[in-house]
Amino acid sequence: MKQLKANQYTHEYVADRLQIQDLGTRYAVGVDRREWDILRSCFTEDAMIDYTAMGGIRGNVDGIIDFLSTALVPFVGHQHFMLNHEIDIQGDKAIGRVGFYNPMPIQTENGVVFYICGGWYIDDYVRTEDGWKIAARSEEMSFDTSKFPMLQNFPEPGQPLESNESVQSKERRTAFKEKFYK
Repeated sequence: MKQLKANQYTHEYVADRLQIQDLGTRYAVGVDRREWDILRSCFTEDAMIDYTAMGGIRGNVDGIIDFLSTALVPFVGHQHFMLNHEIDIQGDKAIGRVGFYNPMPIQTENGVVFYICGGWYIDDYVRTEDGWKIAARSEEMSFDTSKFPMLQNFPEPGQPLESNESVQSKERRTAFKEKFYK
């Protein structure tokens, strides 16, 4: 991760960084409350969102809202945490890698069971008239408890969990690491 020198933490840089971090919080609130207008406000009109690494879909904002409004139905609660913000701001554009941790309970015949997943969002941000927005988002999976219950087909230690991540998502993840960790 790039480390800034003390004189690089200008008022503008700090304000931009806080706005981008607030954008992540607004995203989590929109998903957790199922307030789709809040979620929509986080993205540019032409944003491409790719949730394939975690078993979701790839699409525009309306497609993602349709997907989430159905995918979240089985859960009796939601709490999305946004963690470890790695952000590189270059003028009116920025890239970021933001951790997420999502515990979500499901009511079963035998009581409540928690589905928990975690990973990172790989983001492209742009400054707009309305503040910073996400222009592109993909995911990088760290873990997913849906793979754990029976431990069937579990990978050897050190091997990644199986993922249906799209080619575009893998390319974005690789490009981010090459740019950010020079």
